[in-house]
Amino acid sequence: MVIYGGSRQSGKMIDGSLKAMIIMTLFQKFLIGGILVAAAGASTYETHKVLKLRGQFQMFQSQQTPLIEQIRHEQSTYINTTNQLAALVTKNKQLQASQSPDALLKLRIEAAQLKAAAGQKENDPDESVANLWLNRVAGLKQYAEKHPDEKIPEFQFLTTREWLLLVDPNEPTDYGMAMQELKDQAQGKFAGLVQDALQKYSESNNGQFPADLSQLQSYCDSNVAEILQQRYEIKPVSILSANTIKDREIKSSQVIAGKHTISSLSANHIAIFAGGYTYYW
Repeated sequence: MVIYGGSRQSGKMIDGSLKAMIIMTLFQKFLIGGILVAAAGASTYETHKVLKLRGQFQMFQSQQTPLIEQIRHEQSTYINTTNQLAALVTKNKQLQASQSPDALLKLRIEAAQLKAAAGQKENDPDESVANLWLNRVAGLKQYAEKHPDEKIPEFQFLTTREWLLLVDPNEPTDYGMAMQELKDQAQGKFAGLVQDALQKYSESNNGQFPADLSQLQSYCDSNVAEILQQRYEIKPVSILSANTIKDREIKSSQVIAGKHTISSLSANHIAIFAGGYTYYW
């Protein structure tokens, strides 16, 4: 009986343990299931968040594409402009060496327009170039006014073209060199006026050369006649070399010569005759 009674108690204990194990197992399954459900929910949320961010990034990329293309276009335009400007600067230097004034002036205008277009896109490039060029010319004229010893009366015959040729909107002006060049240009312009007067006198006087400069007064403007009296004199053609006389086909026995050198940097004097003018030491 004791054995039988002990068996029933053991059976009850076993039944209790089984129930506990079952309850524990069910609880573990419930707990694991909850964790899995939570994990799945978190994963779904993160996935949704990633997809949302990806969509926003793609939208941002689509908005930036036109801006990037515009920047690339501006960069390409700037590079092309600077390349053209560099090429024009090279040609500018080549033309300076070959002394082609009209082509040089045209090239300087083109170079200045490109520089203005590259640096001031919001403004009118032509207006910027014009202002820049006029400012350089104004600066050169102001320098001439402040240094009267650098001026000569022949300056009055210079045109805007001569002043423009002596400034470069792309480079600082060398006033000293510009003034020397202006003197040369001014005397060349004056020589052309005197040449015309000599031709008219020769035609009216059987091919003769005037014995005195005052005889040219009726064949030229009063300003030309005044400067002739002040700064020029009649000299024998022999002051020129035999080769110059031959090459220039000078027929007269005399020429009109400048009393002063053409500039402080040169020892040359100008000599004017009916067919043109030349220089001598």
